[in-house]
Amino acid sequence: MKNKRLIKIIIIIVILLIVTMPFYLWKLKGSSDIKAIILDKTVPTEEYREHKNIMWILNNKKILNKYTNAAFQYNEDYYGFFPYKLKEDSTEDYFIKEIPEQLDNDLDLIYLADTYGVHSNDYELDNFKYKDLSYGGITDKELDAIYDVLNGKTIVGEFNIFNSPTQGEARERTMDIFGVEWSGWIARYFKDLSRSYGEVPNWIIQNYEKQYQEEWSKEGTGIVYVHEDGQVIVLEDKKHLNENYVYLSFTDQAKSQYNLKDNVKYYYWYEVITVKDNAKVLGSFNIDVTEEGSKVLSKYGLDTSYPAFIEKKGDYNSYYMACDASDNNKILNNYKVEFYAPFMNKLSIDNTISNKNFFWKCYYPFFNKILDEIVD
Repeated sequence: MKNKRLIKIIIIIVILLIVTMPFYLWKLKGSSDIKAIILDKTVPTEEYREHKNIMWILNNKKILNKYTNAAFQYNEDYYGFFPYKLKEDSTEDYFIKEIPEQLDNDLDLIYLADTYGVHSNDYELDNFKYKDLSYGGITDKELDAIYDVLNGKTIVGEFNIFNSPTQGEARERTMDIFGVEWSGWIARYFKDLSRSYGEVPNWIIQNYEKQYQEEWSKEGTGIVYVHEDGQVIVLEDKKHLNENYVYLSFTDQAKSQYNLKDNVKYYYWYEVITVKDNAKVLGSFNIDVTEEGSKVLSKYGLDTSYPAFIEKKGDYNSYYMACDASDNNKILNNYKVEFYAPFMNKLSIDNTISNKNFFWKCYYPFFNKILDEIVD
């Protein structure tokens, strides 16, 4: 009896050690620090979903914010829109933190996370607290500050930084940084196209009804393409799309250098771009279309494969992801855990209602490698 009891105690201790060891190992590992500028203008609520995952990776790798000598704070350590009052006596429910006109010459990282912004007409809620607000887009003033210190730096960007409200010369300069050209088209996978499901934005439905002079009656899974001039294309499951929908493929170099995985599906916003001669395509989005689906895209001059991960190296290092890459609001709350990322990279599975699998098998290893090159 005593032996059985002792064995049970030993088993419990071993299990506890296995469960708690990753947390202790994280505490024991050394830290590094970087100077980073993170720009996120699309923060309508306190979810911080467009930059939360960027900071989670930095914190999980124990890379401190050199400006504060502490972990990155989701609600403080970025530039852009802040969905709360700066001071109690403020007359506004938000404040805007602008990028400094002069950036530090010893910056390590510039990350342009999202600049779509916060616009009251995008939210059909009576209680939306940012009434009559239209804020967003990269400005020439911000780009002047970035260009002044760009040489020798690492800059990362992702959807949506070229699209409206970024326009004109500011758009051209931003695209030039990353060596890409935006076609004007963006697209998104929708699990259910029906109006009742409520996933498809009303502005897409309105544009469709205006273009085709018919009521929106779509339902089921689909992909919607939208051009900046208002054109809408709808690809429907079975009719236009096969079961893989949107999936990624990578070059052998990318798979080896960045530990990226082929055939991972993607379920959110992406954009149609081309790459200039001074940049390199590391990975592509592939649209799994039927013959009819291919004809529909071809009618609008669209192919079935587009650059997704782009690298440009020279006087500075730039990396671009033509999708809402870091958006993953289901991230683990506690970042103080070792081995969690490689564990999820191996065991994460496809899930049509989130991009967690894409996050762990594509985005995390890509950004992780970029950070390794910065801090080494």
